[in-house]
Amino acid sequence: MEYVTSVLSEVLGEPFDPRRVYKDNRYLSNDKLREWVGFTMLRRAGQLPGIPLGMANMRIMAESMDRDRINALFAAAREQDPKLDACMRARHIPTYTADDFTDYPPGTFGALVHENVVKRNFQIDMTAGFQVETDAQYWRVRGLWTHDLEHILGGAQFNIVGEMLPHMMRYGFTFRHLPPELAGLLSTPLYMQTMSQLVSAMLHTPNIFVTLFNTIQRGWTIGQSSGPYFYARMEDYFHLPIEEARQALEIRNVVEVDTSEASEKLMAQALA
Repeated sequence: MEYVTSVLSEVLGEPFDPRRVYKDNRYLSNDKLREWVGFTMLRRAGQLPGIPLGMANMRIMAESMDRDRINALFAAAREQDPKLDACMRARHIPTYTADDFTDYPPGTFGALVHENVVKRNFQIDMTAGFQVETDAQYWRVRGLWTHDLEHILGGAQFNIVGEMLPHMMRYGFTFRHLPPELAGLLSTPLYMQTMSQLVSAMLHTPNIFVTLFNTIQRGWTIGQSSGPYFYARMEDYFHLPIEEARQALEIRNVVEVDTSEASEKLMAQALA
């Protein structure tokens, strides 16, 4: 930070006191978070596995989260939105296992979960080690459960570029259906990681920047135009053909795009 202070002082033509911008900024005043954001923004995307990176990001960001404020905002939002209130009151935790996806007909939502999640040996049960006593805790666990399902519902492939779509789809949904302050606080834990992919592409792999940016745009459009799908019991729709499941869940503007080539280029350049 001393270097930043000296550069700003030189540009401003007067001594710069970093306490000006640190004051009342829970993020900037966290020295560990400042280091982490710099690392994620400037690294080559693909050099670290996505899941460990995401979990590390949530852990570090969690240190700056105001959980009491989040829960207070949830309480106020629940009074205004019966659908949100019903979801948070039910605290539904899925009980399905990998074996439950073996018999769904081809083309159904459930069959696609089997093909893209179960066969890849992705984790199905996301509740281990997490408490769900408060609204903030439950929202986090629910997000872990639904992430891979949002890949499928949003038409995103399971690769590093396709990974951006369900994240942006969730942000778009959250800012459509929740008050802005609450939406922002809930989106913060993974937002830095999501945006770091775009920064990394501009710095290191500009040949895939357009594809990545378009994927982010598509995810945001889906989330902003869709109904309150995130509150639904997803297992109630596994038996439906995927298009019918999207329609029933009010998921709109899905355009499936092949992001495999861009992902392969990104990974190859990251490992070169």
